[in-house]
Amino acid sequence: MVGIFDSGIGGLSVLRNLQVALPKESFIYVGDIANMPYGNKADEKVAQRALSIAQTLIEMGCTCIIPACNTVMAVANKKLAQLMPIIPVYNIVETTREILYSLDKLGKVAVLATQQTVNSGKFRNAFACPNLAEAIEHGDTELVKKQVKEAEQRTEKFSYLALACTHYVLVEREFTKPTINPTLMFSGTIKSKIKQKGGERTVLYFTKITKQANQMIEKLRIRYERKETICV
Repeated sequence: MVGIFDSGIGGLSVLRNLQVALPKESFIYVGDIANMPYGNKADEKVAQRALSIAQTLIEMGCTCIIPACNTVMAVANKKLAQLMPIIPVYNIVETTREILYSLDKLGKVAVLATQQTVNSGKFRNAFACPNLAEAIEHGDTELVKKQVKEAEQRTEKFSYLALACTHYVLVEREFTKPTINPTLMFSGTIKSKIKQKGGERTVLYFTKITKQANQMIEKLRIRYERKETICV
């Protein structure tokens, strides 16, 4: 059973891709909506939340953990590495960085991410979109469009935009420039590392269930057995 978590609904894009890539696998998803956004929180706070949720997923019987949040893996990788002797933790940031470096030999790709991910120095040509993840989480269409427009203006000299936040992938169609969706590439990489054990069950947990969460689950056609609130 694969455990996936995110600060909110962004990680649902990773879950959906993995459901397609691993149709015989079972998943548990935790969306920490009550504590989002992670992108403007102190590193230690993000690390504490990440470790608490990861430990909960292990207690639920997960055999590997996927933090579907670039901010988490950018600032809390060392904290989560404590779990590695017990269970595999797959790093979306390192996978994304390796893929982008192999693709971007000429420096034509701008990376859009949260402020914390940019501050981590994990990506070159990285630009922060401070309020975009929160706008997506709250379903604020006008603010999303404004943030996307500002991001494209600041990255005018680049030919492509890599969406290094799983929330941003959910509004990929709002961008006018060609985009790179790292979650698709990440899912393809992870597929070879997970041996499907059957079950085909998906359970969704949220620290707070919102209208936007329900709409995104339906929009992405997430298959699930049940959906519940959880206190982590």
